[in-house]
Amino acid sequence: VWDSQDVSPNLQMNPSPMNSSQLSQQHLPQHGEPVFQARRNKRSASMRKMHMRQQSAQLFMEEVKGVEQAPACRNVLFVLLFLFHLVGMAFLGNTYGPDAFVEQEDPEDDLVAISYRNVIYVACLCGAFAVTLSTLALVLMTVISKKLVQVALIVTIALAFAWGTIGIGLSPKNFVPITGIICFALSIGYTFVVWERIPFSSSNLHTGLSGIRANSGTVVVAFAFQFLALLWTVYFAYVVIGVYDAVSIG
Repeated sequence: VWDSQDVSPNLQMNPSPMNSSQLSQQHLPQHGEPVFQARRNKRSASMRKMHMRQQSAQLFMEEVKGVEQAPACRNVLFVLLFLFHLVGMAFLGNTYGPDAFVEQEDPEDDLVAISYRNVIYVACLCGAFAVTLSTLALVLMTVISKKLVQVALIVTIALAFAWGTIGIGLSPKNFVPITGIICFALSIGYTFVVWERIPFSSSNLHTGLSGIRANSGTVVVAFAFQFLALLWTVYFAYVVIGVYDAVSIG
């Protein structure tokens, strides 16, 4: 058995040769570990914040968690006021409503006839416009449900910026550009404050809109109540015009 010391220096085995990548790694500064540690710390900090928000939300929900209650009327006063309102509107509509469709002559000028039918027509057109606009808004919300909050904030900032810049161009000495600049600054500040909370609210919004897409019957119910609101608005205009004619003409 040979001893390694007996071998001449020329015959000693050299270490295995290193390739170019290993040689280059020896001479490069070792910055990978600090960068990885910084990213890991940042990720752990964000996870810690998320867990804190979840824990605070859970504690809040435990405090406001509802309990089963017996069915009962707890707002008797408001029920009576609502019924009185319905009865009063029905009485006024039956008594003075027909005068809304009767052309009245102007007491100061016999050649002028006053008709309020156009007011009721305008109310109907406004109701139809509201139905169309709400339908388009619902479609838009369902299409971009995950990014709706971000889009709304960005649009708010853009409109505030346009408000301020257009106001400066049209009337620089007026208060309009000042209010636009103030709204622009407040919108940016609010966006920076709530930007980290957007994913939570977007998830809730996406869940609700997904439920609406899955149950189209809720949309039908919503449009039915909107149609009832339109009828009530037209009837309200009908009653107001009749009462106005009765008070002004007698």
